[in-house]
Amino acid sequence: MKALKSFSLAAVSTLIAMLPTAAYAQQAPGMNWSWQSTNLSQRQCMIRAEDAMRNAGFSRNFSAVGESTFGVRSAYRGAIRCITSKGLVVFMVSGPSSDTSGDYRQGLEDNF
Repeated sequence: MKALKSFSLAAVSTLIAMLPTAAYAQQAPGMNWSWQSTNLSQRQCMIRAEDAMRNAGFSRNFSAVGESTFGVRSAYRGAIRCITSKGLVVFMVSGPSSDTSGDYRQGLEDNF
């Protein structure tokens, strides 16, 4: 019986300790990213990234800096990074919902 009480107390303690973590996880922004290979030049990649960003609706606070383009669509922030020296393009979106972040990220890729 003593072993059962110890186990129950340990299980309850663990669950209580996890509650704040679950609450914080629900408040965390939804982040979604992917990458694809590219043979484009840096200039070609940046032109396509700028077009993709605007066509996907990330036209607020739009900027292109260095290897990256950035934009805002409602409560979501998007970025496309052209790392052509490594043959990569990276797509990222963050915002309140992981599902919507994923949909918007896919929109960036589809428009690229």
